[in-house]
Amino acid sequence: MRCTLVLAVFLCLTPLLAFAEDPAPAGEGLGKALAAFLAETDEDKRAAAGFALAMQHPDPAAVAKAIPTARKWPAGADKGDIIRWKRSTADGKEHSIFAAIPEAYDAKKAWPVLIWLHGAVARPVDGGGLTGVRVLAEMADEEGFIVLSPSAQTGSEWWLPTGVDLVRGSLDDLKRKYRVDANRVAVTGFSDGASGCMHLLAHDPEPYACFLPLMSHPGVTRLAGGPSFAVNVQSRPVFAVNGGQDTLYPSAQIKPLIDQLKAAGCDLTWLDLPEAGHRIQDVFPEHWDKLRDFWKAHPRVPLAKTI
Repeated sequence: MRCTLVLAVFLCLTPLLAFAEDPAPAGEGLGKALAAFLAETDEDKRAAAGFALAMQHPDPAAVAKAIPTARKWPAGADKGDIIRWKRSTADGKEHSIFAAIPEAYDAKKAWPVLIWLHGAVARPVDGGGLTGVRVLAEMADEEGFIVLSPSAQTGSEWWLPTGVDLVRGSLDDLKRKYRVDANRVAVTGFSDGASGCMHLLAHDPEPYACFLPLMSHPGVTRLAGGPSFAVNVQSRPVFAVNGGQDTLYPSAQIKPLIDQLKAAGCDLTWLDLPEAGHRIQDVFPEHWDKLRDFWKAHPRVPLAKTI
């Protein structure tokens, strides 16, 4: 009964947590019950808080309006720092998740998030996500966004179900710790991480605003055994970068795949750098402005309401 109740409450409240905007005051009783449910981390106590909330038979619209004021994010004690936590995948492995929090972070407003997927993903050790904060932390601090960088390992590559779940789960973790703008979450990455961006586009695009793959192979899903769910490539815009001197994925080899994506309806901007190799320094910092401006110009459009 307890598990069923928690599941039912989550099914009701999770979409609202992601999309609620323009908060309005709620009744004091509803506000307290909702705040208790959102703040509780212990499973048993959360079930009890969910039961107390459900017993008020709240109107969904009232709950949606109450969430931004009822939910209490930390004030930002870790701002200006790189934080780290652990998340387990279905195969039992533990993964280090890293995030860089800007010095200016303030929970009074929602913050954009840039997710970095690291390369060399089929590694036997944890900790690869540290590369993301090293590459992006300074820009994030200067320009006002959070960097989220999960660590994958062999068996949880970005194009496997465990890898896809790791990215989404890491974002869910971050939302519980910090106030995230759900419509300004972009995914970028280099090499294997960029190929992971293309896989997410085909398999789990809904939580993300756009994808910024750097030196990717767009066909990694097919190479790894599929399926590709090609119709999903129409759902989110992409800004892809490839290099003419790339020894792994030269742009001449990638161009036919880019053309296939465009023919399938993908809103894709492709930057071909003729002199670039398979190096992140060929992209950052020179071309960062193009990536940032694309991200800013393409906020996530939530799914239309059906009820």
